[in-house]
Amino acid sequence: MANIEEEEAADTGGWINTFADLMNLLLCFFVLLFSMSTVDADKYEQLVTSMSESINIFDGGGDSIGQGPFIDSGTNQIVAISQFFNEFESSGQDDDANQNQANLKPGTKADQTGEQTEQGGKEQNNGTENTDPEQANPSGENSQNGENSDNQNQQGQTGQQQDDKKPGEKDAQDIDKATEEAVEAKQAAKQKAKNEETYSDIMDQAQDKNIDDKINVNMDKKHQYVQITLNGALLFDSGSADIKASTKPLLDKVGDILKIYKKNQIRIIGHTDNVPTTPGGRYPNNMWLSTARATTVFEYLVKKKKIDPKSSETTGRGEYDPIASNSTADGRAKNRRVEFRIYTNQ
Repeated sequence: MANIEEEEAADTGGWINTFADLMNLLLCFFVLLFSMSTVDADKYEQLVTSMSESINIFDGGGDSIGQGPFIDSGTNQIVAISQFFNEFESSGQDDDANQNQANLKPGTKADQTGEQTEQGGKEQNNGTENTDPEQANPSGENSQNGENSDNQNQQGQTGQQQDDKKPGEKDAQDIDKATEEAVEAKQAAKQKAKNEETYSDIMDQAQDKNIDDKINVNMDKKHQYVQITLNGALLFDSGSADIKASTKPLLDKVGDILKIYKKNQIRIIGHTDNVPTTPGGRYPNNMWLSTARATTVFEYLVKKKKIDPKSSETTGRGEYDPIASNSTADGRAKNRRVEFRIYTNQ
């Protein structure tokens, strides 16, 4: 009779295979949880909270099952995965919030506040389904809060704009205005001193030339020029623009004074009284006559005293700028004159 060899019992691996199957199932389970969490993070957070509070499968897993090298390792990995999921969700929400805030315009700031308020109300109500319409209306209330926030934000911006023009800016404007006024006052004082100096020099020159009693020297009230005035009766005959030979020495001395101020603008102005010119004469009216007299003096000084024509100009005022009454002979004599204005505001 042949010996029948006993079949050797198959080695199933004992508890190790069982533990390995358990780990595979757990891994698949958490892969499914991870996939579901990416779809709906709120539901996943509810599930994690529920399981942690009921069976302590995450943070307290090691204490529930028992200590051991394999158990502790597995629970530590589960806790690490749980922390990773929480950090991943938090970082995703922060990135979305930052991106939305960066894309929003200043005017939509209050709307974002309303949406965040609405989202906070939803997160507080997670885990419990509310079917009551009155209780399920936080979004509407939050929308009203968003509108109120928008109005407050607009009022705040208006107040901010008003605050922007308050003490600091007013002080700066006052300082600028005070500085400008100080500069203008300094320039006016400098111009006045320069005009007075010119007036004093001309008076000294007139005294040195012994013509101070034949001319009038005065200053402009605004300190823009110093004026030398010659009597027209000394320079011209009635109705004529030709310079008298007896007056040319006096005019030469005036020209010598004017040459000192060749860098200044000089204006020669002719004036007449109100007596009409001779009908059919050389000059149809007093305006023509006064302009001709100023031009004749200008040409004489340019030719004889070498006055710079570029810095000199002539004009006639006729009878329209009197300094005395034309009702008397003395007043009409004063009105017939030639003025030399030496401008110092340069």
